[in-house]
Amino acid sequence: MSGPTKGPRFPLFTRVVAIVLVVGLPLGAYLLQKPATQGEQGGLDLKAGGGVWFCAEGSTDKGIAERLDLANPYSQAAKGRYTLFAGEKRLESEQLSVPGRGRSTIDLDRELLGEAPGLQVGAVIELDLTAVAIAQTVSVSSPEATGTMAAPCTEGTAPARYFPGGSSVRGAETYLILFNPFPQDAVVNVDVYTDSGIERPKNLQQFPLFAGRSAVVKLSDEVRRESALGAVVRAESGQVVSQQVLYSNGERLPAGVSLSAGSTDPSPDWHFADGNAGMSQLLWIMNPGETEEEIEVEFLPEGLLTETPPPQSMRVPPNSEATMTISPALAPEVNFGLTARTVSGSGVFVDRLIGYPAPPQHGMSAGPGIASPMDRWLIPNAWGAEQGVPYSNVLSVTNPGSATAKLTIGRLDSGAVEVPAAYSNVVVPPGGRITLAASNEFSAKAMTLVGWSDEPLVVESRVSAIAPRVGFEVMAPVRLPSAFVLPGTVDAPPVIPAEATPTAPPSPSVEPTPTATPQG
Repeated sequence: MSGPTKGPRFPLFTRVVAIVLVVGLPLGAYLLQKPATQGEQGGLDLKAGGGVWFCAEGSTDKGIAERLDLANPYSQAAKGRYTLFAGEKRLESEQLSVPGRGRSTIDLDRELLGEAPGLQVGAVIELDLTAVAIAQTVSVSSPEATGTMAAPCTEGTAPARYFPGGSSVRGAETYLILFNPFPQDAVVNVDVYTDSGIERPKNLQQFPLFAGRSAVVKLSDEVRRESALGAVVRAESGQVVSQQVLYSNGERLPAGVSLSAGSTDPSPDWHFADGNAGMSQLLWIMNPGETEEEIEVEFLPEGLLTETPPPQSMRVPPNSEATMTISPALAPEVNFGLTARTVSGSGVFVDRLIGYPAPPQHGMSAGPGIASPMDRWLIPNAWGAEQGVPYSNVLSVTNPGSATAKLTIGRLDSGAVEVPAAYSNVVVPPGGRITLAASNEFSAKAMTLVGWSDEPLVVESRVSAIAPRVGFEVMAPVRLPSAFVLPGTVDAPPVIPAEATPTAPPSPSVEPTPTATPQG
């Protein structure tokens, strides 16, 4: 890397200059100028038991509005603490409680008042239960970039995290956010997937990340211009949390910003419920295997009278990435979902980009699909219809199965679940799709939605900004265990150990005591 990037920069990432400022030095050499003991003092000793969530992407920059929404679908309150990291400083931990069948919000703008501008911010949330869902929402407003970003915070860490949905075409910038809130320093390797194979940029090998620190890597500066730019983040030692941000000025990709939590496991099937024939759409397909994979994309249009268009297909060479432009033979006003699957049944990673070039839905969203349909789910960061709310919500639902499904959606509200009549036992036909304007059915501001169905479905939530904010983001709900009992009866235990076999729900006459799984 030869030095700081010239010209205008997406303001959310002005702090990236800190790790490329020394001309002629690789990233590792620059970061290691500080003694290791300095980094180790900044890490957080995590409490044993319960669940831990990490939200890597935050900032003290002007024009950035950020919040964390926490949702608890069970009757027992979840208690714990949250800790913010701003630049090289770890702020004092604060106590936190999420009421049973309720929600809490952490306003990062308020929490970070008084901190210097331009600092990278990460958050760690520790709770005594694991059955909580947490999502982050970020609004960006500046002369250089505007948009809305949203993604679930990650629970725990993984040995590797995969981000297929990047690009370095003209006008696009891809950033990796690396966050180490742990007591030990970490060493990170980043592999880059393109249409010509795997690249391992020297600056991103043996990348050291001190305890309690963050780093922002402009991935699009590390390779030539690529429409297909995937990344795999691996911690060779220690642990690291990673997220990706894609920014576009509209020159080649739709204008906007998008946040992705990535994926951890390959799948032969990837499902997407949101989509419209009048939108720009493409798929990024990362093939980590040693053999070529044929990908087939099937469409699920909305409307009983809409004829299903023929599938699209393409081949992806081994250890590489490819893009597929989605162009079904449908009228521009038709909504549709899709399923991308490998013909061989081998696992791949698939991200999707959708974008509108003009208001009122001006913006773009890029992120992973859903590997398998779900029958219990939770959306922590939904929005109702009260006056003055900054966002609205639309739910897209597809049924890739062969049986008719009935779906019920409710709002967690002060220990109860509010289910509008219009959202009780909604029919989703096999191979079909429906759209639900969730904001219109609930008299609320920020809210949490919980859904359950008798057949597995694919659900995506589109969070759209309301003027003067702009942009939108599409994200999948947080999956709940199938043993979760419908509201109004009895809770299932919030924690089902991975090695245990789920059993039938308990008798309605006795409510079980939620338990916490010790942190291994």
